[in-house]
Amino acid sequence: KSTKWNDVTIKRILTNKTYTGSLVQNKSKTINYKVHKRMYLNQNEWIVVPCTHEPIIPKEIFDKANSTSAP
Repeated sequence: KSTKWNDVTIKRILTNKTYTGSLVQNKSKTINYKVHKRMYLNQNEWIVVPCTHEPIIPKEIFDKANSTSAP
């Protein structure tokens, strides 16, 4: 395995709010505790607490990378 950064790693960082210094919870829930299947929730159901730790990327860059007008 290569230790170099790749496009998947960069995309994951630029689309994950955790890297902006926010704590993000309630992104999924277990449908059945016996089966262990998870259901991913809509973003409006997430619990986001801003400024819980030092950000790795600035919010402006995160917003620009996730805007609908971005190429």
